[in-house]
Amino acid sequence: MYDVYSQSLFGDEVTGADVAASISAPTIKGKKEGPSNITVDLGALAEDDTYDSTYKRDARNAIYGKYDLWADNKKTELSKALDPDSEDYVTDEAERETVLEYYNNLIEILSIEDNDFLKYQKLMELNSEIAKNLYEQSPGFAAVLSDPDYFLDGTVDLITTE
Repeated sequence: MYDVYSQSLFGDEVTGADVAASISAPTIKGKKEGPSNITVDLGALAEDDTYDSTYKRDARNAIYGKYDLWADNKKTELSKALDPDSEDYVTDEAERETVLEYYNNLIEILSIEDNDFLKYQKLMELNSEIAKNLYEQSPGFAAVLSDPDYFLDGTVDLITTE
């Protein structure tokens, strides 16, 4: 009878005993202590690899910056419209009431400090034109505005339904 354990199976030094031993050996021999040298790029798991997280963060910050600038300018404009000493003062009482309501709404939104998602969603509700222009200007901005990790769900609907 043929002795599988002692014969060379692959034409080299590997015997049947070596193959049998490798099949029955545990696949993990032990756990190495200390830091791991393995790094994982979680960005590879993203659905859209065209725009990485750094790009999206920078684009989001650019959108935030544009809305912050707009809000500061709008607040100044509304303050002048409500100031009787200003040449931009609104004399019509009904119109002044509307301006005051808008001003108070803006101040309330700007006071949101612990939830950027909500703050910028509310600013977009006041002025969706900024986001709409950015959305139409660049596929990168469109990707960021569509990503619920950077803006609330429904942001694109707010921009595209007008």
